Amino acid sequence: MSSSTNTLIVKFIIALTFLFIAIPIFAHRVNIFADINRGVIEISCFYSKDDKVNKGNIKIYQNNNNSLLFEGFTDENGSLNFNIPEEFYKDKAGIRIVLDAGMGHRAEWDIPYEEIANSQKILETDAKAELKQKENANTLKKEREMKKYQVSLVKIVYGVSGILCFFVVFYFVAARKRF
Repeated sequence: MSSSTNTLIVKFIIALTFLFIAIPIFAHRVNIFADINRGVIEISCFYSKDDKVNKGNIKIYQNNNNSLLFEGFTDENGSLNFNIPEEFYKDKAGIRIVLDAGMGHRAEWDIPYEEIANSQKILETDAKAELKQKENANTLKKEREMKKYQVSLVKIVYGVSGILCFFVVFYFVAARKRF
C-alpha cells in the first residue's frame, strides 16, 4: 500500500469517528413546548429522548419591550404553568419563553399575541356562558319557589266546591232538625 492510500484510510477513520461522536451530542438536545389553556400557559420541557427537564429555569419575556414577566423552575415532570396577568392583554404583544436547562442546553418558544388573545376570548366566552348558566339556574329556582305558592284555577274550583258542599250538607242537616 502506498502512503497516499494510508493517509486516505486514516482520514476516513477520523471522519467516521467524528460522525459517531456527533450523534450522541445531538441526542441530548433540549425541547420546549407551550400551550395556552383558559388563560394559563402550560409549559413542558424535555430532552430528545423524552427525559423530563427537572428544575429547568424558565423565563417569560414580553416581545414588544423584552420585559421579564415571570421567572420560575420546572417541576420533576418538566412542567410549569403560568397565569397570564390581565394587564398583559392591554399591551397586545406576544411572549417569548426561554428555557435554560444548564450546561449550555437552551431552548425558546414564541407565542404570538393573536394566539393569546384567542385564548382570552375563549375564556371570556366560557365566563359568559357560566354566568348565563347561573342566571338560568337562579331563574328556575325562583320559578319553582313561585310554583309552591301559586294557586291554580283547578285548586280554586275544588276549594269553592268543597265549601259549597259543606254548606249544602249543613243546610239539609239544619233543615231536618226544624221539621
